[in-house]
Amino acid sequence: MKLLKQINKALAYVIIIFIKIYQFTLSPDKSIFFLYLRGRVCAHHPHCSQYSINVLKRYGFWPGIFYAFDRVLHCTPSMTINYDPDHYKIVFFSSAPIGVPFLQELAKDKRFEVVGVVTQCDKPQ
Repeated sequence: MKLLKQINKALAYVIIIFIKIYQFTLSPDKSIFFLYLRGRVCAHHPHCSQYSINVLKRYGFWPGIFYAFDRVLHCTPSMTINYDPDHYKIVFFSSAPIGVPFLQELAKDKRFEVVGVVTQCDKPQ
């Protein structure tokens, strides 16, 4: 099992190298050869190539490559500007204490990054 995780991570980093080469040479929005197009082509934030790098680092090769392909397939020039992060940062605000098992399960889910939990016990009347 540990070997499969290492292979998954290694494959992800190989693909990331190819994406970075693409960004530097061919990407119309990030390449050094298309300076006049920077910021005018991609409607998504982050750009599809940067999104692909982020999901490959976060999820590994197999889940990450499916997220990346889905993003590229749905990217069209006629789209309006769209903010679509690879994961969500969450801060919980609650008037009651939140159960620890709930937070532990949420911390295991790679789609979310819990950056803070703010609770306030109910005030006596």
